[in-house]
Amino acid sequence: MNGLASGLDYVFLAICCFTASIVLSQRAPRRDHAMAVSAFLLLAGLDKLDDIAAQGGLYQNVSWLTHWGMVTVLALPFFIYLYTLAVTRRTALSITKLSPQHGLAFLVGLALLLPYLTLDGDIKLAIELELDHPEIESFRVMSAVAIGAWIFVPYFQGLFLVYLLLSLKAVACHHRRIYDVFSDVENKTLRWLQIMLLILAMIWVYSMGDFILTMIFDLPDLPDAIDNLVMTMLLGAFCYFGLRQGAIFELMQSNGDNEIVLDGAVVQRFSLESDHAQRIAGKLKTAMARDHLYRDSMLTLRQLSDKTSISEHHISEVLNRHLNSSFYDFVNGWRLDEAKHLLTTDPERTALTIAMDVGFNSKSTFYTAFKKQNGQSPIAFRNAAMQAA
Repeated sequence: MNGLASGLDYVFLAICCFTASIVLSQRAPRRDHAMAVSAFLLLAGLDKLDDIAAQGGLYQNVSWLTHWGMVTVLALPFFIYLYTLAVTRRTALSITKLSPQHGLAFLVGLALLLPYLTLDGDIKLAIELELDHPEIESFRVMSAVAIGAWIFVPYFQGLFLVYLLLSLKAVACHHRRIYDVFSDVENKTLRWLQIMLLILAMIWVYSMGDFILTMIFDLPDLPDAIDNLVMTMLLGAFCYFGLRQGAIFELMQSNGDNEIVLDGAVVQRFSLESDHAQRIAGKLKTAMARDHLYRDSMLTLRQLSDKTSISEHHISEVLNRHLNSSFYDFVNGWRLDEAKHLLTTDPERTALTIAMDVGFNSKSTFYTAFKKQNGQSPIAFRNAAMQAA
């Protein structure tokens, strides 16, 4: 099992370095999420490199460096959260604008680690490799180990849980937000990230239970091979989906409009009056009916704003508060109305062709939306219409 564990350590390290190099080599308008995932991978790789160096005796000549790689572990939950923030934000993320509480949380964890990290290197190596040492039972060493085991570990687990919950909350908010911004949400829901976070949450529950049982009943730890296998598979999945996931809001920069001009009247950004809202709603419907904007499968809120000269905020307010609809449902409603018309008036065209012509970019999305609105599939709808005629 030791050979398997050691081999997986190297695989883990290779995945981190290779994927981080790929991400950093990519060029895109939005780089914040790429930088966050790269930082996470490099930190994970440094932590694993520390384990390899300790187990492989590479610290013999510089023993004081032993386990200083543990400092990187403190930052891992933060960078998971940072990646989640970056990929779900409409504007580029700046670390300098984040709350200083993140830095304080890191410093508290570092303070709890320092008693152990500042021990003599040969002592840390003896603890790591389970070797005898004349000072291993001294008060300083035992207190440092106790602080690490009984205070730092629970603190880190608590910090990890907090960042997991914050990340899950950010993904949930993002899932609601995209329906107000995009007419096509395929590859934008971040379901893969939500699943990964939930898996990490389950691992957290298991690790806490294992930690408590180990401390109370002195049970043996989970074999390193199993632990490394699970984490390597999880990291591989994160790298795979992370590489496929581009910046969702890459082109959705805020224009900062505070007002719009509608038929010569200046309308303030907030709290639209009923008559102004009705005029905006009418302008939106006219643009859809006249210009067939919904036929663009990649139509976004910003593009609709540019086409109609109405601010994104006002469009969202009118749709959500006055039409009781999201942007996604509003646009797809027009698509489905034209699809129903074509299904009944042009029997030679296939349902898939019609779906693509009216703005849907996949058969599954079209069928799901159509059945949700009409209670039957497009084919069943066409057959029923033909029989009725």
